[in-house]
Amino acid sequence: MVTGGPMLNGKYRGRDVGSGTAVRQFEKDLTTGRMTQEECFFAEGRMARSTGQRMTMGTASTMACMAESLGMQLPGSANWPATDAHPAHRR
Repeated sequence: MVTGGPMLNGKYRGRDVGSGTAVRQFEKDLTTGRMTQEECFFAEGRMARSTGQRMTMGTASTMACMAESLGMQLPGSANWPATDAHPAHRR
């Protein structure tokens, strides 16, 4: 089995954002008027900055870890991050 590894967290306004709590926070900020619709779309677009499975420990990450522990893929490959696809985030 070969997996792509987890994607890297994105950056928005100097902080890490991912697929978990960031979405809920963005929606809350949008609802309370602390964020405009355009800012919300932009922030959501910054969450996934690379290829790979979701950065949280969901089904894809769990299955990759299980396959690795059963010897069905190379050691260390389940948690090795996917390649960073956005050059602006490499700083």
